[in-house]
Formats: sequence, structure tokens, C-alpha cells
Amino acid sequence: MRRSSVVFSLCFLVLLSSCTESLPLRDDPVLPLTGTVGSELTSLFQKDGPMVYSEITIFPKVKNIYDETLQGYGDFKGEIKVVWERDTSFSKTFILDRNSLTENRRYKYDASLNVLTLDQGDEISFFFRWNFVDDNGRKIDSAFTLKLDGSCWKIVRVPRGKNLAAIFWNPRKFTVERFIVSGYIKPFKDLAAVIIEPLVLTVDYETYKKDQCQSMPNPR
Repeated sequence: MRRSSVVFSLCFLVLLSSCTESLPLRDDPVLPLTGTVGSELTSLFQKDGPMVYSEITIFPKVKNIYDETLQGYGDFKGEIKVVWERDTSFSKTFILDRNSLTENRRYKYDASLNVLTLDQGDEISFFFRWNFVDDNGRKIDSAFTLKLDGSCWKIVRVPRGKNLAAIFWNPRKFTVERFIVSGYIKPFKDLAAVIIEPLVLTVDYETYKKDQCQSMPNPR
């Protein structure tokens, strides 16, 4: 890892050998990088409302919180694990590499030299999409306990000859689930991996678009 603080340290040693006057110490952070996680839930709906499938996109990130530029050989490795809080036997592990990087770059990278440069505030963002299938091929969302939104429940009685027929319109079904996201990211070859502290990821999972109950069909 090459950075200006390293150059400063070498100059500092030379000064110590030539004079006895003390210099102020630098307050450098122990960890110049910090790791965070973002997410986005995407659902695909049929024309009449029911959900066809849902997936979540997770964005692990590392950011240079140091007040100087960091530079070194790139590594771009990492591992992220997602565990369902209610049943920890359901988990999914994702391996990060260069193919996991997002296109929106906030860093400099020379691929020919494999040199990565992060200015202060720059970040590297990875991404992966997850369809709630765990490492054993099980669909986690099939185990969700869905609740009913009574405000979407409709019962209408319409004439059918001499009798009355009841039309039932299914309510919105939903659940709020929590997942624990943890892991590490190693952007530089010569710098220790950045540990991502366990993050609680809350997912609002529903069978209809949020706050939208489907209107009743016209009786025929």
C-alpha cells in the first residue's frame, strides 16, 4: 500500500536522526476504509396485481474515510452472507470479484498496472441480485407467513337469476422479514480486508404493490 502518510513517516525518521526537537504526532485512523451495505427490493406484478416474483439487490460498499489518497495493487475480492433472522438454517453466500462491481465508479483503476486509487470520500460498490433462494436451493419466501390486509378484502353480492352470487376479491398479503447481512471486502492486495459489521436488512414482502388495492371487477 502506498500513500502520502507512508512517505511522511520516512521523512519523519530522517528528521529524528538529524535533530532532537520533537514533532507533533499525526492522528492517523487505524482503519482508513469503512464498509456499508445498501439494498433495493424489486417485484414483478401481473396485470391484475398478484406478484409473479420478487428479488432484492444488495450493494456492499467500501469507502475511503482517510483524509488522504490511498493507492495500491487492486484485489477486488469479498464474501457476503445473508441469513434469515427467523430461521438461520436459510442462508445465502455471495462471492464478490471484479464482475460484481457496479458501473457507477467513484475511484480510479489502471487495469494495465492493476493499480487502484481511492481519493478521500471515494468508494467501491459491488452488487448482486438475490431471488430468495438459499445455498441449498430452497425458496425462502415460500416459508414466509403472509398476513392479510383487510382493507383490500371485498365481498359483493350480485344477482344471478333468482339467487345472489358472492364475488370475493383477494386481499393484499404481506409480511415484514429481517435478514442479517455480514461479510468482508478486500479492495487492495496489500491492505487487510474490510469487515462489514452485521446489518439487519428489513424486507417488506407483499403480493400487491404497496398501498394499492386492486379495484373490483365489473360483475357480468
